[in-house]
Amino acid sequence: MTGRGLIPVGCVVLLIARSAWSNEAIVSANNEIGIAAGGHNTSYHEIAIPGQKWLTTDSNGYLDSEIGTQGMWRADVSRQGAAFGLQGIYSAASLSVSHGPTDYVGYTVGGFPVVLAHPDTTIDASVRAGRAFEIGAAVQVTPYVQYAFHRWYRDIGGLNRERYSHHEAGPGVLIQYAPTARLVLSADLQVGYTFAANVTGPSGVQGRPDFILHLGARPSEQIAVATDYAITRMLHLTMRYEVQHFTYGASPLGAGYSQGLTIMEPSSKTTNQAFVAGVAYAF
Repeated sequence: MTGRGLIPVGCVVLLIARSAWSNEAIVSANNEIGIAAGGHNTSYHEIAIPGQKWLTTDSNGYLDSEIGTQGMWRADVSRQGAAFGLQGIYSAASLSVSHGPTDYVGYTVGGFPVVLAHPDTTIDASVRAGRAFEIGAAVQVTPYVQYAFHRWYRDIGGLNRERYSHHEAGPGVLIQYAPTARLVLSADLQVGYTFAANVTGPSGVQGRPDFILHLGARPSEQIAVATDYAITRMLHLTMRYEVQHFTYGASPLGAGYSQGLTIMEPSSKTTNQAFVAGVAYAF
């Protein structure tokens, strides 16, 4: 064989080798259990309807806002392999908890601002399932469906201790690229729709149960980028940054904090951001 003939043969061998380690790196990153810690930023705004705009001087029409950064930890587990007679079946679950201060900014009648600092807690859990498809030598695309649950404990103090929660479901796609045998880069895009959303809080009346207001269902979006670096075959370092956005529709009138008072929860929008770094064990 001539030297010229060796060139295409060498290229084929290189591509086969790269495909093998690239696919192995991605599969390894998708078969692990990990824990991470970092920060979580909440940006929540309640939006006044046209008849309520006299309550606020905010140019955006916000009745009140909650903004702050809390400490956060997150646990993940994922698996990719054969199931139901099919290859590349992907499943994952995650749980995150954040706790820390936020700044509440509200407005009294006449537009005078009220600023309070207080602790908040947020809990998010999700499960997903899909199927992975190899695209070329070093890329994998995994369409999936996801169910998620969100709960936010908002404690301004006194009677203003409220619990917001919703369920969410929708499709997503996980795109992964392995530039080396140890490093996997990921982009994760997911859209969904919230349902069974509500807010509960103390009624303020002795012997009377907490009030509950049902919130309108709305679309939600989430995007995340992540890295997974294998120090050894089993020990991996991970990083993840994500942005989550969702809105709630206004509730119907409901029982309020005292006898004979009716209240409603206005529409709102929330943007949560999180960055975590941690370790994972590949099994």
